Amino acid sequence: MTAEMWRADAARSGSSPGLAPTVAPELRWSWVGPRNQQAAPITAGSRVIVGGRDGLLRSLRADSGAPEWEVHVGGAIGAAIASADGRIYTGCEGGSVSCVDAASGSVRWRAEIGVPIGSAPLLADDRVIVAVGGTRPGMAGGGVAALALQDGRLEWFHETEAGCLASAAYADGAVAYASRNGELGCVNVTDGRPQWRAEGGGDRTGTPAIHAGTVVSDSGAGSVEAHRLRDGQLVWSFGLARSAPMSSAALGTGAAFIGGGDGHLYALDVATGRPRWTVDRMGDQGWESFASPTVVGDTVIVGCSDG
Repeated sequence: MTAEMWRADAARSGSSPGLAPTVAPELRWSWVGPRNQQAAPITAGSRVIVGGRDGLLRSLRADSGAPEWEVHVGGAIGAAIASADGRIYTGCEGGSVSCVDAASGSVRWRAEIGVPIGSAPLLADDRVIVAVGGTRPGMAGGGVAALALQDGRLEWFHETEAGCLASAAYADGAVAYASRNGELGCVNVTDGRPQWRAEGGGDRTGTPAIHAGTVVSDSGAGSVEAHRLRDGQLVWSFGLARSAPMSSAALGTGAAFIGGGDGHLYALDVATGRPRWTVDRMGDQGWESFASPTVVGDTVIVGCSDG
């Protein structure tokens, strides 16, 4: 299965092979979507697929941006979508997961979870896995649901005390998730059986990233943590310069790259948590915010609120 997913792959590494651009890119086309557009677009062959808070999933031609089709999926789409083998997968805040044909826009199946979904689908082990709940701070009840890739049949559901806004990650038969009451946990991909859970100090909203048996995540309380994937043991913790919301980490070249509202982009050694370097940005109104970084080859690409 060849899949396109949020943060590059099932491990949510945020890292891609190849060469990064060496010159500033040129604008080929633009498309104006609905207000409050939040979901990141993905590519599916010759198409760019975009989800909107108006509940519409749209297909645009990748070469021109010309619209091809649109379909309503039952609620606002607040996170990135996923594609594989000519099919598009998306959750929505209406509480359902939809599988849509990439060529025609026809709905192949729709599964009702019954809990708002604000995370990006994970495609792993012939399953569509979504973290659910957590679309509002303090929202009680959530979990992780696994659906059969082909027909949307619910295979298992792992319940959490608080909702999960962060998207789930997968590696080595394990699914890692983070909830809005500070819980970081791991369940078996086959049956959803809990493997371990770790408590954090606050609201975990950044997507966990996995590399070489290590799960890297924000703690929700002003620090970055690394836990062993097999048993959840804390490997290291690194405190930020100031407590602030954080981005999802990108893992590459042996480092974890993570930014946030404290005005810093950090490069931390994945094995030890020691900082390799930092970049900071101070604007007219205070510290700027960094978006989730991407690693391409040996280059880190990241957006910043200063434009």
